[in-house]
This record gives sequence, structure tokens and C-alpha cells, in this order.
Amino acid sequence: MIEPQYKIIADHIRSSSFLILDGVIPGNEGRSYVLRRILRRSMLQIHKLGIKRPIMHHFVEILAQNMKVQYPELENKKQHIASIIEAEELKFCETLNKGLKILNEEIANNKSDIFSGVIAFKLYDTYGFPLDLTQDIVSEYNKKINIDEFDHEMLLQKNRAKRNMANINDNDLQEYFTNIEKKVGSTIFTGYDSNIEKAVILDIGQVSNLKYIILNKTPFYATSGGQRGDKGYICNESPEEINNNNELCKVSEVLKFSNNLYIHIISNNCDNFKIGQDIFAVIDPINRQYLAQGHSATHLLHNALKIVIDKNIGQKGSAIESQHFTFDYNYNKALTNDQIYNIEDLVNSYIRQNHKVKTSIMDINKAINKGAIAMFDSQYESQVRVLEIGPSIELCGGTHVNSTGNIGIFKIISDASIASGTRRITAKIGYNAFKYLRSQDIKTQSLEKSLNIESINDKTLQEQNNPKSGYIENNSIQGNYINNHDFEKDLEQIYSQKGRSLIKIIRDQEKEIKSLKHEIYISQILSQDVKSISNINLLIYKFDNIEAKDIRNISNKVATNKKFTKSTIIILYSICNNKITISVRISDDLTSKMRANDIFNIISQDINAKGGGAEINFAMGGGSNSKGIDQALNKLINYLNNVS
Repeated sequence: MIEPQYKIIADHIRSSSFLILDGVIPGNEGRSYVLRRILRRSMLQIHKLGIKRPIMHHFVEILAQNMKVQYPELENKKQHIASIIEAEELKFCETLNKGLKILNEEIANNKSDIFSGVIAFKLYDTYGFPLDLTQDIVSEYNKKINIDEFDHEMLLQKNRAKRNMANINDNDLQEYFTNIEKKVGSTIFTGYDSNIEKAVILDIGQVSNLKYIILNKTPFYATSGGQRGDKGYICNESPEEINNNNELCKVSEVLKFSNNLYIHIISNNCDNFKIGQDIFAVIDPINRQYLAQGHSATHLLHNALKIVIDKNIGQKGSAIESQHFTFDYNYNKALTNDQIYNIEDLVNSYIRQNHKVKTSIMDINKAINKGAIAMFDSQYESQVRVLEIGPSIELCGGTHVNSTGNIGIFKIISDASIASGTRRITAKIGYNAFKYLRSQDIKTQSLEKSLNIESINDKTLQEQNNPKSGYIENNSIQGNYINNHDFEKDLEQIYSQKGRSLIKIIRDQEKEIKSLKHEIYISQILSQDVKSISNINLLIYKFDNIEAKDIRNISNKVATNKKFTKSTIIILYSICNNKITISVRISDDLTSKMRANDIFNIISQDINAKGGGAEINFAMGGGSNSKGIDQALNKLINYLNNVS
């Protein structure tokens, strides 16, 4: 008879694999959270069997073999599925042992049949134990969780989160503005068609430290869907008639609350504006252009990732600012340079083809059947806004360019991991991408000049290699792709070789300079006067700001000179920022009378030095009081005077 644990593990591996195959990755919301819970339940069962290492991902191969006839795509994606499961195993294994230790201690110490809701919340909040997972474990001991305590801790956590929100303090803005909307009504958004709107002020106020104005109509897009809200101003006269007497109320951002209430956040004193007043709302057209370019580019990037990297890639979030945008997506590997170049090539190909951006309102089922991509964790009305940008079709309420050519240039700045199985691309577009590329060019030229590197003639190199790479446009919407980045690789290899050669030259020169300095130091030391105390030669030499390892090397070389091989003590030290490095070396014939560390200890007291070492004839350390060196050396001389 098969043990229940094995059945649970098998069922959970199967369901997890198919969820990942469907594009889901472990996370904290929606289907992603369901997947994470399934995986962690299975990991717990494996842990109960005494297996403390990640092994779930190995079973994906067996599943793929058994079901490859019915689900051939499972065989094709088995490595991708296994890697996501393994990453989640490694992540949870780190906290599973600690969490179970806390849980088991509570069970052992608390003889009641009620398990602490405070501990259950700690397991949830700190160690990632879902409540129902903890309930399953404690039920094996005939215990129930104090749900009231758990809910209370959850409420406290939410309240702490509210208090930590910037500019929110203890005010619940959603509730506040829902009540406002009941009194003044909603705002009509007209920003798809106009940058200027004549409107009426419905309300002016302040909540927490947010000063705001609410209008009956507005061209300002409110922050949503990852896109930052518009900036601009509200004025009491037509923008064409603005003069020094006009009142301008600056709008720094727009937020949307309740159903359709647009909150214009104002950044200056607007006391002269009154409720019921007719005004003009004017957005900043340049800022709007940057935001629209970025939003349209995210759609093209999403499409390119599916084509170049993996068709199962999905958007997990975005933040579209005027200077750049970020795009979060599900993938568990860093993009290679070739992949980044291919993505850039494809997106810029779409831009050059100058596709007309098409907007339509249609039934959501019709849109999905047409192939429109939706954020399935979001809530949509029955009628949705569909954006067709080149090959991309997505549900979207943001502002966009009229044609892809308006985006200008697309350049990826970075690709980084932000969570297990989730990565973030940061990119620039249009004028900001141009400025970035120019700054890179300036940096490169400055480095070449300062390092005296001859610039490579890119045109000559291109003609020599005759490379062809990227997306070559034709009449098709995607164009023909030639996957060959030999040109970029040749550039990288040549510049890297030049850089390595230059670094080797610099390092060789540094070694030569250091060697010459050492010879100069040694020459100066050998010409130094030597004190004779109790038939012992005492050599003391001070350096100006030299490294400890150099002092040791110089001490070694000086000690080999005939002049200092017998009855000699060599003291070398350097002072920098009131800190002192000092070494003591004694000739071998003196070791029957003293050790180098004995001499170091005499000196160390007045300079607060630590160190010394275990060598008989050499000791070295550093001190924090360089001002005590004269007194320390005088103590040494007194000590030597008494040596017989």
C-alpha cells in the first residue's frame, strides 16, 4: 500500500509542473501564490520523510517521460520547470528548518489544545508558512490555531504598513476619497483626445500632507497600470492668454481613487482657486510624450521577450517614468549579451517600421479570442480598451504614441533579478536613450584619450567582417532575423584585448616603479647612521606613507646586507594619518638573548600597537598613536643599554 505522503508529493509535483507550464511562477498573489503553497506542502511532506535536501525538481523528468505522449510540451519545457521548482526549494529550505523548530517547540511547551495565533502569524510573516500549512501540522497533534489572535496580528501588520506609507500616516485615503466622490461626483477623463481641458473645480482640500484639487473633467492621466500620472498646471485663464497676472497651480502628479475620482496633487499655494470656479487644466506635453513613448515600448518589449527568449514569459509589473521605464517578467536566468542585443534589434525594428498604433473598445471575450494579452490578476469591465502596436495586442488603459516611429530609439540599460523567478529590465527610449548613448560615447572617448588608446575604426571593421545581424525589415510585420552578432563580438574582443594589454603595461610599470623605490629606500637605509649600544647595532628608519608589505620586503632585503647580518636590530616604520606601521628585525646571532617580539612589545606600549607575530627574528604590527614613537624608541635604547 502506498503511503499518503508519497501520493501527496506525486500529486503536487504534477499540478505544480502544469501550472509552471502554463506560465505561472511562485509568488505571493493569485495563481502564483497557489503554486507556492502547493510546492511548500510537498516540501513539507518530503521533510517528514527525513529528506532535508531539494529533490522535487528531479521528479519532473519522470513526469515528462510518463506523460510525453499526451503532453509533448511537458517534455520540451521540463528543464525550465525543474529549474523553477529547484529555485523555490532552495529558497524555502533555508527557512523550513527554522520554522519547524519554532513550531515544534510551541507544540512541546504548550499542553493546551489551542495553538498560539501569534506564533502562527510569525511562521507566516517571517518563515513563509501559509496559515493552512500550519493548521495541517498542528492538527496532527489535535490542536487548533487561535484564529482571532492570528487575525489580530495581521491587522496590526496592516496598520503598521499603512503608517509607513509615504505621506499617508494613519489616514485611509481610499475611504476618505470614496466619501468625497459621493458628495461631488466623479471625474471624466478626456486625456486620450486633448492636452487641455476647460473644467470646473469640484473640491479643494488637504488630507495628511497631500494638497489636492478635484475637477469634473481632466486631461491628466492618473498613475495606474505602471504608468506615472501626468504633470502640468491648472490656470484661471485660457493658456493662450497666460501672462504674469495669471494664477498657475502646479500639478506634480495625479492619483485615481474610488470609482473614477482623479486627485490632482498640487505642489504650490493655490489659495486663490475656489470650488465651483471655471479653470483650464493643462498637461505638460513633453512629459506626456516621454510617458507615452515608454508605455508603448513596454508592449513591444513584452512581445520581443516572448519571441527571442520564451513564449511563456509574462509581464509581472512595470514602472513607466519620464526618464526611463522598468519591466518585470517571469524568467529564472540572467539574459546573455546576445539575447539583450536580439531583443533590442527586434524592438528597434518594430520602431523603424513605424506601425500605426490602433486603439479599439470591444467585448473582453472578443479581445481575448483575438489574442490580446491581459494581466489576469487584474479586474476588467465587460468592455475593454485594446491596443494594437505592431505585432503586440494587449488590454491597456494607458497613453501611447500614434506610431511606433514616435518612440525613436530603444536601449536596454540593465537586466537584474528582483525575486526568485522574476527579473527586471530597465530601459530608456527616445531622447533619453539618445542622451544615454551620447554619454556613453563621451565616456568612451574620454577614457581612450586619457589612456592613450587608439580608437577602432568601426566602419573598417564592419567592412572587413561583412557582418549581418539583427532584424532586417521587409513587408512582413516582424521582418527577417539574422542571428549573428559577430560584429559586436569582434568589437568586444578587440577592446577587451586592448584593455588587458594596457592594464598589463600599467601593472608592469607599477612593479618597476615600486622596485626602483625599494632600491632607493634600501640605498638610503644603508647610508643611514647606525647607533652602537652595548655592542648592538641599532638602525632606525622612517618612511613616508608606505604599505606594510613593502616595509616587510625592504626589511628582508636590508637584513641580507653584510653590514647588518650580525649584532643588529633594524627598526623600520611609516606614519600615515596619525597611524603607524612598524617592523622589528634582529640578526640571528642575537636570538639567544632576545626575540623580535620582545623588542616589539617594548615599543608597542607607547604607540598603542597590536601585532608582533611568532617569528623569532621578525615582528610587525600597527599602532594608533604615532606621536608616541619617540618615547617608545627611547625606551628601547634604555633597554639595550642594560643588555649584557
